[in-house]
Amino acid sequence: MGIKEKTVEGLQNLKDEGKVLKGEKSKDKIYESSRDFATEDEARSEFVRARQRLFDVNAWSSIPGIANARFRLFNKSGEPLEKSVAQVDDFIEIDLPGPLPMYWVRVVDVVKGDDEASFTVQPTYDPTDIDDRSVTDHFFQDKARSVFCVEQRGTNLSAAEIGINETINNEGPEAGSKAVINTLVSEGGWAGFQQYQWKNLTEYLVGLKSAGE
Repeated sequence: MGIKEKTVEGLQNLKDEGKVLKGEKSKDKIYESSRDFATEDEARSEFVRARQRLFDVNAWSSIPGIANARFRLFNKSGEPLEKSVAQVDDFIEIDLPGPLPMYWVRVVDVVKGDDEASFTVQPTYDPTDIDDRSVTDHFFQDKARSVFCVEQRGTNLSAAEIGINETINNEGPEAGSKAVINTLVSEGGWAGFQQYQWKNLTEYLVGLKSAGE
């Protein structure tokens, strides 16, 4: 069983066990791209490149597209990182197109295997704000998770973004002063942009697009 299947199964188990609180309105989504090759050796070679593309988050900003978001790695002290491999406890700044605030996620898990690789992020505070780290600077609550993964199965290469427990961050101190804009972004702009953004990324991860084109 691959990362994608394990993630979806694990999510269903959580819901079956009642660990998701009753009354919460959350959404779970998956966006994916797939590519077939003539031989397993060809698929393997492209998987190695896909794994490099997956963890080189800074390069995601150069994926071609008329409205691609900008991504940038930071450390927990709020300093930008120029390295090409995302690691646990790295922060990612997400700059959506348009006049919107920056949004932040933190890498909480990394998996690297011979035929699969992934990392998981959760909404978090702005590490560059040394005065207040109590606010989740994201339009989803910090219980949300996004899993980015690539897998090789025989002659097939696939990539996916899996959104888990995507609940709007618009209540309580966690939302800070952004409750209204978080609702507008998650239910409006992001709801329409999400499919384009993650499909653009998954096509890039499997090699259907090249950064900097």
